[in-house]
Amino acid sequence: MMRDVGCSEEDMARVFMLHFWVILGNIYKVAFWALAYLSYDSSLLEVIQDETKAAVKNGQIDESYLAEKCPLLESLISEVLRLIVATALVRDIVAPTHVGGKTLQPGNKVLISYRQLHTDNSVWGTDPLALRPTRFADTPKLYSSKSYRPFGGGNTLCPGRFLAKRALGYAIVAMLTRFDISVDVEMTRKAVGSEKKGDHITISFNTKGKLLFILQQVPVSIFYILEMKCPIMALLISIVLLFPGFVLSICTNPHSLYLGKISLPGTSAYTDSISSYFFRNQQQAPACIIAPSTANDVAEIIRLINSQKRSQVAIRSGGHSPNSGFSNIDHGVTIDLRGLNQIEMHSRGNNIVSVGTGALWIDVYKTLSPLNRTAVGSRVASVGLGGFITGGGISFFSPQYGFSCDNVQNMQVVLANGTIINANSTSNSRLFRALKGGQNNFGIVTRFDLITYPQPKFWGGAILYPESADAAQLSAFTAFKEGPYTYQKRVRNCRFGSALTSATYATAILLPLVLYLVVYNLAFDPLRHFRGPFLARFTDGYAGYHAARRRLHLQTLLDLQQYGPVYRQGPRRLVFNTITALQDIYLNPRVNKGRAYRYASLEGQENLLSTLDRQRHRQKRKVYGRLLSERALYAFEPTLRTETSVFLRQLLAAAETGATVNMTPVCERLLIDVSGLLAFGHALETQVKDDNRFLPRAIMGRMALGNVFVAWPTLSTIGLRKLVVWWNKAKFDAFRALLMRIISTRVALPRDAKYDFYSIASTEAGKENERSPTPESTRELWSEATFLVPAGGMTIAGLLTAVLFYVSGQPAVYERLAFEIRQTFPDGQAIQRGPLLASCTYLRAVIDETLRLSAPIAAMLWREEEDMPSSTDEAFIVDGHVIPRGTMVVVNTYCVMHNPAYFSDPFAFQPERWLGSANSEMLHRAFVPFSLGESVCLGKGLAYLETSLVVAKMLWYFDFKRAPGEDGMLGGGWPGSKDRARLRPNEFQLYDGIVSDHDGPNLVFTKRSAYWEELKGV
Repeated sequence: MMRDVGCSEEDMARVFMLHFWVILGNIYKVAFWALAYLSYDSSLLEVIQDETKAAVKNGQIDESYLAEKCPLLESLISEVLRLIVATALVRDIVAPTHVGGKTLQPGNKVLISYRQLHTDNSVWGTDPLALRPTRFADTPKLYSSKSYRPFGGGNTLCPGRFLAKRALGYAIVAMLTRFDISVDVEMTRKAVGSEKKGDHITISFNTKGKLLFILQQVPVSIFYILEMKCPIMALLISIVLLFPGFVLSICTNPHSLYLGKISLPGTSAYTDSISSYFFRNQQQAPACIIAPSTANDVAEIIRLINSQKRSQVAIRSGGHSPNSGFSNIDHGVTIDLRGLNQIEMHSRGNNIVSVGTGALWIDVYKTLSPLNRTAVGSRVASVGLGGFITGGGISFFSPQYGFSCDNVQNMQVVLANGTIINANSTSNSRLFRALKGGQNNFGIVTRFDLITYPQPKFWGGAILYPESADAAQLSAFTAFKEGPYTYQKRVRNCRFGSALTSATYATAILLPLVLYLVVYNLAFDPLRHFRGPFLARFTDGYAGYHAARRRLHLQTLLDLQQYGPVYRQGPRRLVFNTITALQDIYLNPRVNKGRAYRYASLEGQENLLSTLDRQRHRQKRKVYGRLLSERALYAFEPTLRTETSVFLRQLLAAAETGATVNMTPVCERLLIDVSGLLAFGHALETQVKDDNRFLPRAIMGRMALGNVFVAWPTLSTIGLRKLVVWWNKAKFDAFRALLMRIISTRVALPRDAKYDFYSIASTEAGKENERSPTPESTRELWSEATFLVPAGGMTIAGLLTAVLFYVSGQPAVYERLAFEIRQTFPDGQAIQRGPLLASCTYLRAVIDETLRLSAPIAAMLWREEEDMPSSTDEAFIVDGHVIPRGTMVVVNTYCVMHNPAYFSDPFAFQPERWLGSANSEMLHRAFVPFSLGESVCLGKGLAYLETSLVVAKMLWYFDFKRAPGEDGMLGGGWPGSKDRARLRPNEFQLYDGIVSDHDGPNLVFTKRSAYWEELKGV
């Protein structure tokens, strides 16, 4: 709260220390003296206990009841306050003040002693130093007397006075409820387990096991000595005041002291115990450590813990577990069983040994070794029995006798309700079986009855030989191995026997694994209630297979039609298809990119696409945002128009010869050249030269492979990704060499020589102009280049070719679009970014409808709930479904934009749906070709600009149509296809990848009257 209102750490520390001082310096004293006085007045003690007993219910203390309905307790507290508080206050005189017939001048100081106010005979009677606990109850007006100032007065009246009085009442009643406090007048009392504490107090237990403070009778004149002679009572009162919840905790319940030794933080016993742990559990800090010595003690402790509804418990045997919370626990209670370390041999041939859970295996071995016996125990002698046996236990003897838990005849167990039972094969057999691997989840084992086995003497240790004896040692070892093991030798020489043995082993290993996977996925998996393909329950290979066939988006749509708006595509993957799910997933601040993105890059380098760290992702997006800003696009448009002119001249040459043009490669070359200039200011010149024309196909191949690994990450885990890189080494090396040449050329120039990705990225990094690439900068630029060049080029190339496919196949659309372009612009040079281009609403509708039908990215953009500490346990809900942590979820853009619930006749190309009354809110909410949320595509503006410019200029200078015959069908589906999802001839076909691949359409161009002549001067 203090941090929320802007307090500094220093201010908070000061307030805390003040609070601590007030509690331990003032409240504690009053509570101590009130309890001490009650111990001297047994009749008053009985009255107070009778008055306050109704305030204690179910172990809880009602503070309001104490404050409102316990007048005698309040009177006692007020009387002790009157006698204990001896504060003296100093005040500066700032104006002439009359006090007691004298005038005090400004600059004087006055000291006011409350002690003298509290001992004024005229108010408090003839014996003001006497403690009369009923004084305030008998005369209530004393509470408002000017001579009663335990909390000061005026503008310095203690603001914590109400809290203080409540804390005092709470502490006193808590102490009286939990402890017996009495005075041993005759010094003849005998108590259980007495321990002398100084000259004037003995700490004992009464016959019920309740802590008893026995105060010796001393003269009242030295009564104050008791305060110094009772550190345990002081500690308990302090704990009660500082940590009220501990009053109900096992750590301060006096019965715990009767059951076993308690170690509290700050004591040497506590520190020694914590430091003796193995590994991580040394970092745990329990509220206390309690060490019982018998099973009955453990049972009683468990019963006490059961009364504490929120107590957390750890059980320690040897303390060797590396898992946090197993044998030690933060802020809870650690039950240390090392006191239960008895070892007892049974008389029947020493076949059974009973061992307490707190013993170590070295103790067991030392006991059994003289008897030439052994047990199936730990290979590390310092390990305890408890966690080892209940965890299964692998021993040197396991190949012969099995797991350690299989060699236990009986276990003595304390159950959760505090009862003690025996668990074995005939009594409590189900529990006996559960404890063999169930750790302490079913009870606390306090004793194991172990089966022992004969163990004669054997050789051990090490014998060292000089290097010259190597040959002799090898010969001796070979003879030793081959001599006695003739059976193994025969089998080894029999190929069939070896194969049969291998097959047997493989079956023995794989069959249980397969059965486990089947049973778990069908009966226990948290996603078992979601429908989906049967194979997808067990492996991501279902999606991986369809991704390898480059049709995952199509199969996803078919599955959604079969299984409904949500289905299971993998063991930890769910696919949704609603706009509600879009909002729940991509606009949820708790959701981040799915872990599958790690496998998107073949070389494993990190770029904008594969970065999962949110902060680093934001930094990268900041650089890309500047590169693709309105200002940057305005500055880049002349370059874009220049490359478009080259593209148009290519089409002019084809128009003059009447050649058919496959628009996929020519559009890819245009956009790759644009992307290279945008990223690194480098002219790839693929439109006019053959040298770099391999680049688009190399990129699409990489995108397809990356998509397979995202869909089926196991392939990467088993090393197939490295194998693919090795197999395609020549292609990948050429791709890498080209990008590195681009990077090196750009880095050799001054940073500000061009406004491109490199200049922005290096400026953001705060680097000086680099004349040569450093390894670090080169790696980072290389990783981003593998994303930026494809993202900036191939995606828009896909959009452009799709627009040409749909426009060329719809004569009515073609005519309307051509009319709009040719009526809007006066000439081809006027087609540029600005109001005229923005006024072409039908052009924008055509692009939007193309994006809806055939968006360049149809990949699965997986998301999952971010794994981070949170102050809330709020469930992650998508479209009404609770999503278990670790599950990846997605709404595929291709599928949701073909959902008939949002788009009527979803496979029809209808640009009019984006115009006029058809332009509904629902339609826009489901239109997500650029995704949404934190990872929305930054290149949206560039995509619309490039596509609009190129399409408008093509329709200004040329007429075009589909090629005749079968050539004109390229790009669409075909009715005779074996793939039932590729039967529609009027749908531009996408081939799945991180960026979708495509082919066609084949177009034939004709020059438009004299307009084409403008191209000669471009």
